[in-house]
Amino acid sequence: MPDPNTSYSVLNTEKKPVYTCQTYLQYIKTLTLAQLHTLAHEAIPMNLLPWAFIEDLNSDFKKKYCYQLCLVCWNATNKTQCPKLLQLEFACAYETGHFSGSWHWIWQDLGVRSSSNA
Repeated sequence: MPDPNTSYSVLNTEKKPVYTCQTYLQYIKTLTLAQLHTLAHEAIPMNLLPWAFIEDLNSDFKKKYCYQLCLVCWNATNKTQCPKLLQLEFACAYETGHFSGSWHWIWQDLGVRSSSNA
């Protein structure tokens, strides 16, 4: 059992940066799309990362946003969970303000008026 008087940095024998949730989020925001792509593919198992969906997105903004969401979720859940395809689709629609297509019925049920049907 580790000595409670020993600092965490001493236990970090891999010489990797130690992030809190807040500093990890700040770190993720500084990465380029290429860096996010590489980090996500190295950190998250391919059977959990919806990489085909992300790579098929029509804008670099959406790709970057999805990789950020996946990495933050992966880190926050202690490397156990990654957003699913529909969760990422919804997040992109919400972030860009496009609540059309398959998500339109959700907003009608909630009584929300999106920019596309205002």
